[in-house]
Amino acid sequence: MPPKNAPTDFCCPQNREAMLLRATSSEPPWPTAAINAVVTEPLSPADVESDTLGHRADLVEIRADLVGEVAAHVRNHIRGRLVYCLRSRDHGGVFDGSAEERHARLLAAAEHYDVVDLEAERDLIPEVLDRIPVPQRRISWHGTAADHAVLRDRFDRMATVGAGLYLLTTDVSRPEQALAPLRFLHDVARSDVTAFGTGPAGFWSRLLAPRLGAPVVFGTVGDGGAAVPTVGRLVADYGFPDLRPVHSVNGIVGRSVLKSVSPRVHNAGYRTLDVPALYVPFQVEDFSSFWNEVADSGLSEIGLPLGAVTVVSPHKEAALTTARTTSHAARRSGSANSLVRRGDSWFGDTSNSPAISRALADVGVPVSGRKAP
Repeated sequence: MPPKNAPTDFCCPQNREAMLLRATSSEPPWPTAAINAVVTEPLSPADVESDTLGHRADLVEIRADLVGEVAAHVRNHIRGRLVYCLRSRDHGGVFDGSAEERHARLLAAAEHYDVVDLEAERDLIPEVLDRIPVPQRRISWHGTAADHAVLRDRFDRMATVGAGLYLLTTDVSRPEQALAPLRFLHDVARSDVTAFGTGPAGFWSRLLAPRLGAPVVFGTVGDGGAAVPTVGRLVADYGFPDLRPVHSVNGIVGRSVLKSVSPRVHNAGYRTLDVPALYVPFQVEDFSSFWNEVADSGLSEIGLPLGAVTVVSPHKEAALTTARTTSHAARRSGSANSLVRRGDSWFGDTSNSPAISRALADVGVPVSGRKAP
């Protein structure tokens, strides 16, 4: 059974004092997404005492296949709930023991963890389900890129077994593939399921999933690599756990943009000015496919239309040809580093040439009639 102090809801809210302060505050009552901090490396004393585990994370997920059994080590230092995950090798983890060993570890974890991750293809057996109650279960499936109809079919089979949360992730290599789990969330319209694409190309989908009803957003403790945001970045760059109104998505499009500081700058500005938008990074190799499948229509179909993007190398020339109307500067330079939706079409512009001209003029360097080397 779960620890005696475990709450019954999968995603516990902030403590009662914080909720009372929020209820009596003059600030708008934004909905929130629970932050799930995934631990994939051994925790140092500094990690255990960190603000991430102590205050920011609603759920602390221990990847036991990577770091072992550490519940007792962190239990007294976190305010959130402990999640046990023993990811198998064919689901992207490293556990490859026998079924008997696996199920014994899951049942042992159920005595100390608030939530136990059960893989849909191997753990939903009577011996396990009889001893792990429904609110303590997170049923997960991790696979390769699939369309939203396949994900819906997979979920329908998973949902025949009760759980506090259902998690479906797909390993994607192109950003347009990450649209499928978001379409699935849009169609299923349930508050106990989340889905997103993993890998660099799917980064943006985990940020938008909570906007489509997913109750949890996932980040890492420490540096999880560019493909997964840290909990600190979820808070600083994207404003989590608050889910302020979002009427459109903006972003930066390029081949290597996941560490860009642009989301932090833009989203901070949106929050200050009450602009109902979210700025996210799109890691894109093939601009044309991304634009046709995601930007131009795909995001609109799930109620989160793309409003504007900053375009960086190597896609500036392609951005210019995408725009129906363009500025004089963009036409002269042969590229566009910004695209803005105007009705049903796009306007392309560039800030590079004017910015360089003004900067050189400020230091007394004439540019008229000269060419860049």
